[in-house]
Amino acid sequence: MSDTVEYELAYWRIRGLREAIVYLLEYVGAKYKLIEYDQGKEWLAVKPSFPSWINLPYLKHQGRLLVQSNAILRYIGRQNDLCGKTEDEKAKVDVITDQVMDLRNAFVTVSYRSDGTPESFKAYVENIQTQLIKLTDLLGDQKFFAGDEVTFPDFHAFEMLDQHLIFQPSILDKYGKLKEYHARMAALPAIAAYRSSDRFRAWPLNNYMAKFGGGNDQPGPALP
Repeated sequence: MSDTVEYELAYWRIRGLREAIVYLLEYVGAKYKLIEYDQGKEWLAVKPSFPSWINLPYLKHQGRLLVQSNAILRYIGRQNDLCGKTEDEKAKVDVITDQVMDLRNAFVTVSYRSDGTPESFKAYVENIQTQLIKLTDLLGDQKFFAGDEVTFPDFHAFEMLDQHLIFQPSILDKYGKLKEYHARMAALPAIAAYRSSDRFRAWPLNNYMAKFGGGNDQPGPALP
């Protein structure tokens, strides 16, 4: 485990793309420093001091500078043998990594680009069923998405299911395997300890301009 190295992770002061990375760092027992930027001027003031390709989130580690959330997750996973052990597991890791990003992109779209009405939220839930079916089929009877052992995309999958449960607490009621998976991930000792600590903030999910998930005060689910 990487408990003697120092990671520096920077992101907006929201869960967004950050939380899955934090879960992974917590799981491997890494020492890390979290840098949070306000939604606007703070980041814009320091961004010119970085290379042109920099964006949030970024990760600094042992002289390396990484961007792109999946690249960061894969980097940490590779250092901690969480990328799958067999070729079959590695193939599953590759697939679920992108499949979960499809779910995130859909959630970002409804959160930021919808009109924020109950009708648009209901339409999203109807449309997202296909994604949940795919995830259910990919999980199958496995404990985790690549098999019996946790791999790095599990933390993004867990985070996206968690955000959807905040959006609509009943959204997984028809998907028992995903619901059990979410509970299994939440019960991992390192994740449970982090989520019960004062370092974990359940809200906000998104930046202030979002139609759902933004603002300082959690308003409750978008749908029952």
